[in-house]
Amino acid sequence: QLNLFPLTAFLVSFGGLCVHMQISALAESNFSAVKFFLSRTFSAAVSGITAFFLMTFFNTDISCNVNIKAVSQSNYSPLPSFMLIVMICILIGAFEKNKK
Repeated sequence: QLNLFPLTAFLVSFGGLCVHMQISALAESNFSAVKFFLSRTFSAAVSGITAFFLMTFFNTDISCNVNIKAVSQSNYSPLPSFMLIVMICILIGAFEKNKK
């Protein structure tokens, strides 16, 4: 039986590509992407192995139920546009703060 909890722990610890690109964009000029990805892979492996051993030590099954509820019933929602405008304002504010 394949248990996905250690894999999930690995992937969550590693982070997404978007997070990696944001970190590399905000990092200093002497940022090494290879060292960064290696360290993230190592920490993700530690998380996955720890989750695997904790599951075998406690001898338990982990399950999760998800109920998906639609935010809006229409095909077009203003929520993504609103969130985009908020994120753009935050980004502009961060750039203005760095200029000073």
